[in-house]
Amino acid sequence: MLFAMVFLVPKVLKDGDIINIDITVIKDGYHGDTSKMFHVGKTSILAQRLVENAREAMLLGISLVKPGIQLGDIGHVIQQHGEKARFSIVREYCGHGIGLVFHEDPQVLHYGKP
Repeated sequence: MLFAMVFLVPKVLKDGDIINIDITVIKDGYHGDTSKMFHVGKTSILAQRLVENAREAMLLGISLVKPGIQLGDIGHVIQQHGEKARFSIVREYCGHGIGLVFHEDPQVLHYGKP
């Protein structure tokens, strides 16, 4: 059985906004989610840089995933990539595991020490 939850935040979108769509799926008791950022109309160069840098940082973090890797290594490469482009790192949100509980461990911070 495949189950998806959708929560919409009422907001009138306007030209120049960037939005993130997050989709949660529960399949065979396992909880997982994914998200993607989108541009609404014509966005600023800064907004375009932010979205692209965030995507690049995510891909850099994913590229490190293998047996024996330390979570701090993943967080560090994400942090370095964002800060190199002069963006700050949001510390209130993080990546997470997929399992029988929503947002299961491990917590994957977007910052860290290698």
